[in-house]
Amino acid sequence: MKPTGNAGRTAGLVVGTDVTITPKNFVMCPGTTSDEVMLAELGDGLYVFDAFDQFHAVNSASGQFSFPCSAVLVEGGKRKGVVRGLTMNGSMGELLMNVEAVGDRLSYMPLLMHYTYQVASPAVLVKKINFTAN
Repeated sequence: MKPTGNAGRTAGLVVGTDVTITPKNFVMCPGTTSDEVMLAELGDGLYVFDAFDQFHAVNSASGQFSFPCSAVLVEGGKRKGVVRGLTMNGSMGELLMNVEAVGDRLSYMPLLMHYTYQVASPAVLVKKINFTAN
């Protein structure tokens, strides 16, 4: 077969696994809502700007996830300060069912240990998600 440039290892790219076709980029298409409108609609809540260890934090069988993260505290639609030491947790199904708006611009993030793998996503306004403080 002609090479496609999409070879990778399964099971978290661990050495010793078979080389197979592996998606290297995940892109969520942007919507039409600006950051300012989403913050106003959020009112009081958290704007997550950084999540850690996404590669291992989702149980692919149950859809449950638990991401250590950092966020901006939002009050009255205005950014008030940074909150660190949080964990965002829940289920992917509930997360997706609670999406209220999708931002109009993409942010790009390479996966920390594999810079040839990348995720691109707009901001997403979610009406309900669980956080715990570490």
